[in-house]
Amino acid sequence: MTSRALILEDNKVLLIHRFKDGKEYFVLPGGHIEENESEEEALIREIKEETNLDAQIDKKLWTLKNPFDNSEHHFFLVTKFSGNLQLGGPELKKNSEENKYTLEWHNLTEISELNLVPKPLKKKIIDSFLK
Repeated sequence: MTSRALILEDNKVLLIHRFKDGKEYFVLPGGHIEENESEEEALIREIKEETNLDAQIDKKLWTLKNPFDNSEHHFFLVTKFSGNLQLGGPELKKNSEENKYTLEWHNLTEISELNLVPKPLKKKIIDSFLK
């Protein structure tokens, strides 16, 4: 199970731009829920590790199933946060030319053009925030 954040500010969403194994794609900040951790606790920890931001969760948005292993991905809205944006945690340690992590703000209107994973997430964001 994972928890991920749709971090919004001024109609822009914070994405992690990934280059891995010759593939280019985008993911929302977040990660695996550890033992004895709630979905929300995991998300706050992961946001801090990956982005250096102190975040406050607004609400839960969706739960999507991973088609590969049937695991659940929990998505939350975050509009309140503070701190200086910078890559950190395991992502910073693993960051290389072959396995790149870049934090980027993108206009919500660009979402349809991006290779956002998991695939059903793009439609959820468009349906919820752009219609």
